Order: sequence, then structure tokens, then C-alpha cells
Amino acid sequence: MHRRIPKFAPLAALLLCLPTMPCAQSPEWKAIACTIDSPDSLRGLVMPIYFAENGNINYDGIESSGSVTSTQIRFCYNNANNQGCLTISRLSGRFNLTVPFGYARGSCEAVSSPKLPPVVAPSK
Repeated sequence: MHRRIPKFAPLAALLLCLPTMPCAQSPEWKAIACTIDSPDSLRGLVMPIYFAENGNINYDGIESSGSVTSTQIRFCYNNANNQGCLTISRLSGRFNLTVPFGYARGSCEAVSSPKLPPVVAPSK
């Protein structure tokens, strides 16, 4: 003879639903390739940037959060070499990068079938 324990029913239901909850899903990554136009010393340098509509950013193998809207992508980063903030227009495809020693400007375009680089731990 089995007795039902009512207080465990919600727990069992929760455990059955966990794999389908939105928070358990990884973000759908999109990729853009941004090419620097100026300054001349950096002209032609390509920066691949991976982002998700939920605000996750992967730049230079470091995952962080930013602001992703229908009109722009904005994030700041720190790595071993430098730090800076990028603002990318999703309407014009143009970007501005500000860093402590100056700026860079250029254009971005979508990349089909992005292949995300491995994530490394951010430097402190």
C-alpha cells in the first residue's frame, strides 16, 4: 500500500520541468565582423564579435554582458592588453570604439554560421 505525500508533488513537477525552462537554455549566438577604418595605423584590423539578443557578449574569447537592442550593441571589455567600450549601430553598421589611448571607427557586417571561440576567464 502506497501513501501519497502531497508536499512532494510540486517538487517532482519542478524537477520534471527544469530541462524545458528558458533559463536552462544557452543563448543563440550571432556574429559580426567589424573592420577598423581609422586611425590609419589600425586600418583593416578585423574584430569578430559574438552577441546574443539577451545581452551576452563574447569578444576576444571573454564573455561579458552588454546592452543589445534593435538599434545598437554596446559593451565594455577588459583584457590583458587593454580596455575599451564599443558602440555598434545595428542600423548603419558603423561602430565607435573608445579606449584610454584614443578611438577607432569602422564598419560591421553580419557573419553567417558563427563559430564561437572558447571562453576564457576575465583577467582581474
